[in-house]
Amino acid sequence: MTEPEMWEAVQRSDASYDGLFFYAVKTTGIFCRPSCKSKPPKRENLCYFASGEEARAAGFRSCKRCRSDLLEYQPMREIAAEIKARLDKVSSLDDVGLTPRRMTDVFKQEYGVTPKEYADSLRLRTAKEMLAGSSEKVIDVAYQAGFSSLAAFNRFFQATDRANADSVSKGASSAMKGTAIYPSPVGDIQLDWEDGAVTALKNADRAAKAGVPNELTRLVFRQLDEYFAGTRKAFDFPYRLHGTPFQERVWAALREIPYGETRSYKDIAEAIGHPKAFRAVGMANHANPIFIAIPCHRVIGASGSLVGYGGGLEMKKALLELERSNRE
Repeated sequence: MTEPEMWEAVQRSDASYDGLFFYAVKTTGIFCRPSCKSKPPKRENLCYFASGEEARAAGFRSCKRCRSDLLEYQPMREIAAEIKARLDKVSSLDDVGLTPRRMTDVFKQEYGVTPKEYADSLRLRTAKEMLAGSSEKVIDVAYQAGFSSLAAFNRFFQATDRANADSVSKGASSAMKGTAIYPSPVGDIQLDWEDGAVTALKNADRAAKAGVPNELTRLVFRQLDEYFAGTRKAFDFPYRLHGTPFQERVWAALREIPYGETRSYKDIAEAIGHPKAFRAVGMANHANPIFIAIPCHRVIGASGSLVGYGGGLEMKKALLELERSNRE
């Protein structure tokens, strides 16, 4: 969803967008749902969030007029479910209350396919079941399943089989994942990886079992060796993050903290443009999935105290001392 589309929805107080995004007003510190009837703010004072939780994490408070804090239900999700139910029953979609384009967007956001693609898959499934359980001619089955011609049925059948084959192939490659354990000077570190990228670097779980070393784990271990030897200041191994937009902005800011230096939570909040969200920054810092490489250990309290750290304060102290002693 683009910024112009969200801005237009806010101007119209369009309730059909409720649940798809929230907007916040920088000058008031309040976040609302798109249907809020308050006076529309200036466009340059707006920022957008995918959920109320993200808006609160960024330091905004809920609107008392539209009660954005109570918007836990997803009306568009309900509409998408209604569309799906009608497609399942081969019912009309004429009175759903959305334009065809909007209906497609809502349905695809919820189910990952368009209504037409979903309906086509239902027709194909029906046709396959009929072919498997009867002696009817293919052309008769095609018509009964809702295809306009035998040629249309054949084209769709072949295209779907190719797509399914591609999906199986991609699924097989994405299933490649594993765990490795790195024996560091500050304790065992667990490396989780999937599909050629690191997904976690953390204190090793007691039950974690190391798999067979591969090119990726050897690369990460080599860089960790260099880091603990004091010769590596930054990491460049591939990793994949799965966080909220707010969390990922915080993690990006952490990567900007120079080796051997520290910043406060307030410093990070100001760096990402949310100076009042230092508590939310602390939560995002704690949720960092790849410690050391994304240096959350370089964030300290405003008073200079170490405060919390996912790896423990002793590890945090050791990492900071290592970097200070090797800073050029």
